Amino acid sequence: MGNIKYTPTFQHTDWVDDVDRVAADGTTGFNGRFRAINNDLLQLSTVVGQIGASIDDLVANPPGPPLVLTLAPLFARPESSPAWFINATGAAQAVGSFSGAIPPPAQPQGVLDPILPDRCRLISLRAIGQATGTTVTITLSRATGTLGTPDVLASVTGDATTYDKTAAVDPARTLVDLSTFRYFITATTAAPAGPLVTIGSLQIAYFLR
Repeated sequence: MGNIKYTPTFQHTDWVDDVDRVAADGTTGFNGRFRAINNDLLQLSTVVGQIGASIDDLVANPPGPPLVLTLAPLFARPESSPAWFINATGAAQAVGSFSGAIPPPAQPQGVLDPILPDRCRLISLRAIGQATGTTVTITLSRATGTLGTPDVLASVTGDATTYDKTAAVDPARTLVDLSTFRYFITATTAAPAGPLVTIGSLQIAYFLR
């Protein structure tokens, strides 16, 4: 429905008997105060019109059922970070999660670029996998072409032998804008080696409009 807001501007200051004089003009006059009230009502009328137009648009063009994008956990390795590898089941497994890691690596990190439809509305991020004896954090973010701090849209923490968790996308950042942002998923474990950490599936739910 868009970013529809209404912020009142008028605040009434009580008149005091036998102190304030009745006047039409001036800072405490009737004219100024009634004009301020009138301006607030005009602003409210505009906002009500915007809400009505948005409701009419939703009735005429309903968003339809949510769609789900299922992603294979094919993570790329950031510079200086241990990689994730794909095990026999097709799941992404942290490098430190098997005995062949000698010496034990630092915290494995991975980056995945989902292909999202432009102007769709994101709903949630879901992650399924295992995290035995440690945790894994999977985060959906967006970033501009600059070196600024990315915006976190949703984050899931796997912290169980078998986890299946869903996190809602930040309501203020649901609209996908490919002309401004690129979107990516990161996965980071909390322990460098030993515990079993896998990501079996990732899903992004969204509305097409």
